[in-house]
Amino acid sequence: MKSWHHEVSTKWLQARRDVLTASEIKAMLPEYKRMLKKPEGELSLGFFALCGEKLSNDTPDPESTGAAARGHIMEPYAVDDWNRNHPKNQYYHWDDLVIKRNGVGYSPDGLDIPQLVEFGVELDWSEKNKCLVQQNDTYKPPTRAIEVKCYEPKNHMKGLIIPKEDRDERLQIAVALMVLPSLKHVDVLWYCPEAPVPMYKERYKRSELKAEINVITGMVKMFHQHMNQIRSIVGNGMEPHYTTDEIYKEYIDARAAGFMKI
Repeated sequence: MKSWHHEVSTKWLQARRDVLTASEIKAMLPEYKRMLKKPEGELSLGFFALCGEKLSNDTPDPESTGAAARGHIMEPYAVDDWNRNHPKNQYYHWDDLVIKRNGVGYSPDGLDIPQLVEFGVELDWSEKNKCLVQQNDTYKPPTRAIEVKCYEPKNHMKGLIIPKEDRDERLQIAVALMVLPSLKHVDVLWYCPEAPVPMYKERYKRSELKAEINVITGMVKMFHQHMNQIRSIVGNGMEPHYTTDEIYKEYIDARAAGFMKI
C-alpha cells in the first residue's frame, strides 16, 4: 500500500480566498440548485458558510494525503507523458498558481505557455488587453490547456466508459474556459500508469460547455451576494482579545505541562 503525502503553497491557498474555485463550484452545485427554487433574496446557509470560511483569517492547511496527494504528485509526470505521446501538441506543467477573472479562480495543470517564476501565485485576466496581467506587466495569453486526472485504477477505468456528456469533470473544464477566453479547447488526460489502459484523452471545446458556463455565472453571482452580506455586518463593535493561534499555543503548552489553563 502506497502512502501519498503532498504540501502545496500556503500563499497559493491564500490567493484563492477571494474567488470561487472549481472544487468549490462542484461542491456547492446541489446547494445552488436548491436555492434557485427559493424566493429571491433568501440567504443560503451553504454559501454563507463558504464565504465565512473564505473571509476568516486562519492559515489554510497546505497538507493533503491519499488520492488528493497522489493526483498532485503525478501531474508533472502525466504532462511529460502527454508530451512524449503528442510531440506536436506540447504543454508546460503549471502548479500552485491561480488565474482570476470576474470572481472565478482557475489553477491550471498545464498550458501551452510556460509558468514563469515572476508570476508568483496569482495572475489576472485583462478584459481590456485580452491577456494575462500582473500589476502593470502583461503576458501572452494561452490558447490551449490540459486538465489531468490521476485517479486510482478502479475510478480511472470507470472514466473510460462514462459518456462525455455525463462527466463530473465538465464543470471544472468549464471554469478553465470561463476564466481564460483565449482558450480554443481543453484537453483532458486520465492518467494511471498501473491501469490496463494507462492513458485516455478527450478534448472539450467552448461550444460543448455553454450550459456549465451559465451555471458557473449564476453561482458566482450568488457567491458574491453572500460575500457582500457578510462584509456588511463585519465590525459590530466587538473584537476578541485572543487570536485562535494564541489559544491553540496555550492549549498545547498546557497539555505538555500536564494541565489545562482555564
